[in-house]
Amino acid sequence: MLARGTIVTFDSCSGYTCKGILYDVKEPNGTIIHIHGSYGNFYDNHFIQEFASYYNEVNYNLLAFNMETHGAISEGYKKGHYGYFGGAVSSYETSVYDIAGAIKFASVFSNNIVLQGHSQGTDKILNFLWKTGRCYPAILLSPCDSYKLQELWIAPEKIDEQINRIRRLSGDGSMWLDPKEYGIKSGCEYYNIPITKAAFLSLADGFNFRGLRYEDNQKYFTINGSIFIYLGGQDPFQTSDKNTIDSFFKERISNPSLHYYPGGNHDMDGIVSDVAQDIIRWILSLE
Repeated sequence: MLARGTIVTFDSCSGYTCKGILYDVKEPNGTIIHIHGSYGNFYDNHFIQEFASYYNEVNYNLLAFNMETHGAISEGYKKGHYGYFGGAVSSYETSVYDIAGAIKFASVFSNNIVLQGHSQGTDKILNFLWKTGRCYPAILLSPCDSYKLQELWIAPEKIDEQINRIRRLSGDGSMWLDPKEYGIKSGCEYYNIPITKAAFLSLADGFNFRGLRYEDNQKYFTINGSIFIYLGGQDPFQTSDKNTIDSFFKERISNPSLHYYPGGNHDMDGIVSDVAQDIIRWILSLE
């Protein structure tokens, strides 16, 4: 039987009002906080509820919530004021404040916090840990090289040339970029992603483009902590082989645990149970 959750509301440390779902147990050993990917949300990924069911069995809560960058653009409130937010218009760096707010909210239930991210939610977690210096165990589900994905999309133009060209565009940060500027072209996936000038430059100048560059020797970040990493062999968003990715994380994270599933895709279709059980064993080994 799948877990049943409760809709919750809390404030990000920026004042943005976050809404989410809490799958809780009566006496939790800890809370796992799920961070959605780019333009994602707390309810579309089927595996969230499945993970919650397994986590609840070992007395862990699961909190999933909408960050300021959820969706492309949506209505919301920040410091009590109505406005429009989302991945297409909000800064990438707002994720640091959102994660901090979620930790503050979850700490009411238990001081034992584990961060879990999916897709581009993984680099948001790494950016948070790196920027704040805080130490929490983390789970990275399908991390991907956003720089390489954009390189594939914008080719034959070079990314640095594109970034400089966009900086020079007339108009302020709220202007919408041409649909051809940002998107996904990898494997069987091909689609453009709507975005404004300011939001795009926040990605280009921040951890999203600079952090997880698997084939770049520069160590943009290092993290002292324990991190579980899921990689699927059938993930169309993976642009490097598992050995390259494994070496990348081993050089930057003090205690990485990479788990490779040859048949796994980006959303872990058909193997959520296997992944969840491996995560649980990993979490219990840290206690």
